[in-house]
Amino acid sequence: MRGINIFDFWEQAFLEASERDSRMGDDGLEEVFWQKYAPDYEARSPLAERAARIIELVRGRIHSARSALEIGPGTGAFSRKLFQSMEKLTLVEPSEAMRRNFEKAWPLSAVTPEWIASRWEDALAPINDIVFASNAVYRIRRIDTALEEMLNCARHNLFLIQTAGEPYAPPLKVHDGGKLRTLPRWVALQQALSAFGSPPGVFRLPITPPEGSEYEVVLLTVHIK
Repeated sequence: MRGINIFDFWEQAFLEASERDSRMGDDGLEEVFWQKYAPDYEARSPLAERAARIIELVRGRIHSARSALEIGPGTGAFSRKLFQSMEKLTLVEPSEAMRRNFEKAWPLSAVTPEWIASRWEDALAPINDIVFASNAVYRIRRIDTALEEMLNCARHNLFLIQTAGEPYAPPLKVHDGGKLRTLPRWVALQQALSAFGSPPGVFRLPITPPEGSEYEVVLLTVHIK
C-alpha cells in the first residue's frame, strides 16, 4: 500500500468493519457471541492442532524463556502447548466466557496464570520474556499503540500468529475515492511492525482442512535486541 499510512489504513478499516458488523465496536455483543461459541471453540476452530509446525518454531525460540505474556488466549489451545512450564504466565483476556473455559482445560500441574481481565488497549501489562498473540488484534482500532505496547512488554521476543484468507480472516477493506482497497491482515501487521523499525520474520504455513478451502497461517516474529 505504497503512499498510505498503514496505521491510518488499519483504523479506517476498523471503522468500516464496525459499520458492517456491530460486534467490532461493542464489547457487550462480543461477549454474547463468545458465551455461545466458547464451549465448542477448539472443535470448531482447531488452529493450534493444525499449525503444529508453527508451534515447533515458537518452541525453538522460547526454550530459555521464564515468563510469557499472552494476549487473547481464548480457551488456551496455544497456551497448553507452549506455556505450561513457564515460571510466570500473564494472560490478557476480556471475555469471561473464554476465561472460564480456559480454566476448565488448564492442567492443575501447570503454572497458575495471572489474569488481566481487560482488552489489550486497557491492560497495564508487565514486561515478560516473550509476548504472544494469535488472531487477537481484530477488534483493535489503533494498531500502532497496540503494537508499541507489545514491543515494550517483550523482553526478548514478540510472536504474532495471524490466519490469512476467507472465511477465517478476511482482508482489511477500505473505500478510498470510490475504490475498494484491500490488504491481508498479516501484511498490515508486517508493515506496521516495520514502520516501528522492527521488521518481523515471516513464516507462512498452508493449511488444508478435511473440509473447506485451503488457507494460510502466518507467524510474525520479532527478536528484541
